[in-house]
Amino acid sequence: MQRKIKHIRAFVLDNWKVVLLATTTIGFLGLLLVFKLGSLVGGLSGSEYQLQQLIAHDGLGLGTVARDALFLPYNFMLYLLQFTPFTGPTGVRLTGVLFGLLGAAGMFYIFRTWYTTRVAMLGTILFATSSWFIHAARFADPAVSYLLLPLLVAAMIALQSKVRSRLAIAAVVVFGMAMMYLPGVVLFIIPALIIKRKVILASFKAQPIWYKITLGLISVIMLIPLLLTLVRPLPGVSTLSNAFSLFGFPGTDLHSIYAMISQLRESLLGIFAYSNAGALYTPGHMPWFDICTSVLAIIGIVQFARYWRLDRSKLIGIAALLSIILIALGGAVSSVVLLPFLFLFVVEGLKWLLETWLEVFPKNPFARSFAIIMICLLTASVVSFHINKYYLAWGRAPETRQVFNNIP
Repeated sequence: MQRKIKHIRAFVLDNWKVVLLATTTIGFLGLLLVFKLGSLVGGLSGSEYQLQQLIAHDGLGLGTVARDALFLPYNFMLYLLQFTPFTGPTGVRLTGVLFGLLGAAGMFYIFRTWYTTRVAMLGTILFATSSWFIHAARFADPAVSYLLLPLLVAAMIALQSKVRSRLAIAAVVVFGMAMMYLPGVVLFIIPALIIKRKVILASFKAQPIWYKITLGLISVIMLIPLLLTLVRPLPGVSTLSNAFSLFGFPGTDLHSIYAMISQLRESLLGIFAYSNAGALYTPGHMPWFDICTSVLAIIGIVQFARYWRLDRSKLIGIAALLSIILIALGGAVSSVVLLPFLFLFVVEGLKWLLETWLEVFPKNPFARSFAIIMICLLTASVVSFHINKYYLAWGRAPETRQVFNNIP
């Protein structure tokens, strides 16, 4: 234990600037997310009100959570929330805020590993201040669980660099098992296990026997709700229906090809061009992305395609493609699943923009400073746009308050 404390202390001392920047950024984002959390839009939406009443009257039992294991991490947090005094409008939304902060921390780790500290900070700020992220984190809905996906990616990256690390292999096991309960994510995990099988097996073999047994027991315990969901589903729900939902499929009655294309078109237009989601999500018909973020995302997609032989390009590309297919199918998979992957493309585009400028002026310090200043100004303008869009344009709109009109 003392050795671990010394390692942590040495890491903090060696990387104090990164630690300070990361903690300051996460702290700022935490304050941003909890600002008027229960009162900005006046009340709760219909679905939020149902969740709030459920936990306020202790209506969520452990057996129900275990036998209906879709979005298990989110529902388990709601179950625990019943034992606290935080069961009002603010409390029912706190789980989303927590998941959002964890997702932002996971994204920072990914960016810091792949890029420079500067790009990692700018990328994390762009991700966590986008109106899409803020809405997902502050809206009481199980779909916010998809913001935890960066934690699994971060754990895989940590395992890649430290094969013998006990913490890294434990994180991969725990996060992987937890993410299996999100509709459709099991389809992401299967190709990831295939591509990273050598690293995972090498790490598992390097662990002592007692640690292997411990990981096995943790895995068995975390699989119990999955077995209960399939073997003993809740009354009125079939095993086949639960199995389809876990894989992200809509059920036995698939939509027509035209309906799938229409569903996908609406989702993608809502992200990049024109939204029909209504006042529940966005002001007017404004899309989730602004023009700058959209351009950076397109550049990033092109860059990932150029280096498609890299494992990370394959994994991110497969996950993004599967997300698009599952959204088109119209099952339980929310478009929020695309949010982390799209911002991986956005930050790749940001990195390319900065690198291209510096390649043109490799030895000119004034040009380097000018590029950094322009990138920071671009980031600041995008952040300002999205914060104003969410907290002012959407939060104060009469149409929004008409939707969020349920007062506990």
